[in-house]
Amino acid sequence: MEEKPTDKLTPFDKLISSSDLQLMKLIIPYTPLSNQHILAIFVRFLELHRTINFFQHSQQNIHTQTFEKSFSSPLDIVDEIRPYLSEEEKNSLDSILNVFNMMQMLQAMAKMTSQNDEQSDTAAFDPKDMVKEMLTPEQQEMFQMYSTMFQENNNSNNEKGEH
Repeated sequence: MEEKPTDKLTPFDKLISSSDLQLMKLIIPYTPLSNQHILAIFVRFLELHRTINFFQHSQQNIHTQTFEKSFSSPLDIVDEIRPYLSEEEKNSLDSILNVFNMMQMLQAMAKMTSQNDEQSDTAAFDPKDMVKEMLTPEQQEMFQMYSTMFQENNNSNNEKGEH
């Protein structure tokens, strides 16, 4: 199946863009070099103008791709951005998500072990440390960022009484 140029537009771009603007962007490389910058700036100006008009004349809030979902977890964001990632970025993201799944299983096992052996003098087992050691430095950084996002989301849900 052939990918259309509009397939990679974000939901926001689809709201403010038009086929005319997309065509203008496509012809920029074919215009004389001396006019390319003027055409590029003009296209961006039109997009900015449409964005301003959208927010001035619309009561609609911008939500997700379907414009109906509500945010419930960082995984929702991951699902929304996934179509716009390169294969390499998708693979890295999948690796991080697999690590998180493994970490959750290890935490559940650690919790069960600590409940069975509350009198133990050993230090608490933190599966996050074990998992991080298996990652590259770039993946560790991404892992830490997502870990913080998930922790903040869990804390927020616990404060609201959700589980």
